[in-house]
Amino acid sequence: MYQGALTIDDLTWVSHLSSLRHLGMKSVNLSQARNLNKVLNMLPSLLELRLSSRGLHNIHLSHMYVNYAVSNVRYLDLSRNSFEGEFLSLLGNMTSLRVLDLSFDDLNSSIPLSLESHKEP
Repeated sequence: MYQGALTIDDLTWVSHLSSLRHLGMKSVNLSQARNLNKVLNMLPSLLELRLSSRGLHNIHLSHMYVNYAVSNVRYLDLSRNSFEGEFLSLLGNMTSLRVLDLSFDDLNSSIPLSLESHKEP
């Protein structure tokens, strides 16, 4: 676990920000947040989501599921994290996604071929 990071175990307060367009949780440890999925799926206006710098350290991606509300996200920063599992369960409904930052990640996972075909040459 990242030492010195703020740890949040309940994100209910964020779910009340239904007009929120940008959410930055850089260096915030969210690995203990039991309602992360539920909260993210209650933010229909969200366009940019930054969960970088060990905030999701050792999260298994099968525990992350996004529905139509997060489909509007255009920029997703998951850099400097550690993941296991399939990215498809996380990204399958993110139809507006234009930028996905996985830099400096420890990926014990595979990236779906549908995403690889969108790589810049």
